[in-house]
Amino acid sequence: MALITEHLSDIGVLRLSRWCFNTYLIAGDGGRLVVVDAGIPRITTDLDELLPSLPGRIAGVTATHGHADHVGGASWLADRHGVPVHLPAATMAYFDGATPRTPSVRQLART
Repeated sequence: MALITEHLSDIGVLRLSRWCFNTYLIAGDGGRLVVVDAGIPRITTDLDELLPSLPGRIAGVTATHGHADHVGGASWLADRHGVPVHLPAATMAYFDGATPRTPSVRQLART
């Protein structure tokens, strides 16, 4: 599973991909980068290797949802770079040992 990087410079996004797992770095003002979906453990190593070549620093971490392949590296990155993790309270509880709950088909049909 080689790392694939795709620069979408016109919208300020760098996509990192290993197999079917994607992580995104979104460029903000002042060289700040937000990491989105830093889930698989290897992505933290990938980011450490890439950061010196990027014009910015990590300012925060977030995820599209709370599955392990989206949030697995979030706390490590936040600790390493001294930045906040921005997730809903229910998802943040996973880091404290709460069991992730996936809605049933019936629950999804009601929304």
